[in-house]
Amino acid sequence: MNLIAVFLSVLIFVAILAGGLILPRLLFRSMLRLLSSLSGWQQLSLRFPEIDGQFDATTWRFCSVRLGGIDYKSCVAITVSEECVTLRIGFPFRDFHPNLSIPRSLLERGVRSRFWMTEFLITDEQTSLWLNNRVASELLK
Repeated sequence: MNLIAVFLSVLIFVAILAGGLILPRLLFRSMLRLLSSLSGWQQLSLRFPEIDGQFDATTWRFCSVRLGGIDYKSCVAITVSEECVTLRIGFPFRDFHPNLSIPRSLLERGVRSRFWMTEFLITDEQTSLWLNNRVASELLK
């Protein structure tokens, strides 16, 4: 009888522990997967995988980016080189957001602009990429 009570208490403890640790992580990962697919990040990363060995590049960390109607606020590192623009998401949001490098030749300045962000159209894509004005001024040089 006592063995059954111990077994049930251990089973309840494991269930509570699994629900408290595993379930929130699964919910967070499913939210990240949804954001990645809604914004188009996943499709862009398949078309434009990260290019290694970018020398003579400038990097801005903790930047805000708008992609496909989804705002990534202060969690993106942007590297601008002569060849491409590389986007990297910060640690807690990195799941389902592989790094991507968009060639500069495929970025055209859009007609819309906000106080702190500028729109760029990606040639042959149905989406626009909004970058903060510090990065945009480097791209428009």
